[in-house]
Amino acid sequence: MSSAPSRARSFFSSLTRRAPQHRAGLSLYEAIVAQARSEPFYRQHGVPDTVHGRFEMIVLHVALVLSRLELEGADGQPTGRAMLEAFVADMDDACRRLGIGDM
Repeated sequence: MSSAPSRARSFFSSLTRRAPQHRAGLSLYEAIVAQARSEPFYRQHGVPDTVHGRFEMIVLHVALVLSRLELEGADGQPTGRAMLEAFVADMDDACRRLGIGDM
């Protein structure tokens, strides 16, 4: 049985190993949101500037980036997972701000 300090050390070690991938996924998601909010989509290409229209643009860009990351094989998985976690957290926060809850 492992001691509590060694379990804690192992836990924190796993967090520090994951931190660069988490930052990369978050940065990637932030870039996706910025691109999805580009004015030409709404002014020139007819995407409705509504909650639904913006959501669809973000989802489209997330899907395209995930598709590209799949081409990287195992190397792209951690970044893709972190990017998806950032997406889910952002969508959860947005739903709560709109008054949509779990119940």
